Amino acid sequence: GLKAYDTRGHVRFKDTLASAHTALVADYVNTLMDHPHQNTKILTFQNKHVYTLNQHVQHHLKARGDLGEALRLGSQTFYVGDQVMFTQNSSKDLRCLAPSLNDKTSHMDGMRNTAVKNGTLGRIEAYEDTTVKVRLQDGRLMGVRDTYQHITLGYAMTVNKAEGETFDRVMGYADPHMS
Repeated sequence: GLKAYDTRGHVRFKDTLASAHTALVADYVNTLMDHPHQNTKILTFQNKHVYTLNQHVQHHLKARGDLGEALRLGSQTFYVGDQVMFTQNSSKDLRCLAPSLNDKTSHMDGMRNTAVKNGTLGRIEAYEDTTVKVRLQDGRLMGVRDTYQHITLGYAMTVNKAEGETFDRVMGYADPHMS
């Protein structure tokens, strides 16, 4: 369980949901600043918390000046610099602009390596005309049409979605109503 983490001071309890979210987001944003090259995620058990935490992190990063130009992908607002996650296996409306530096077999024909899987993570690097450029964790630079709907903020995710992923740092949110 959590006892080993609690004895080391890594578990904190808050009286309200709002205070728990506020403290978690502040810790997360500070960790991003202190460890910019590490892959850090917030994990929780419910999508409603994922959405709220993602929105709060984005708001804090924008207020600090860490995010750039605003853009729309489908019906959502993102900023250059946002961490994002693809929410569907897809290759439609995507094209590979640059292969992974580790991929010795891909060609720059825009047709290979255009697929992403549900849960693929990346960061928005630029927005030009109707194309959003997303650098995936595997190093590929993907061009995404601004009408693409299957993407969301990727600062927080559910524990289920994170299964099989490896992160350098993880912060979790749990509540007493979990079973």
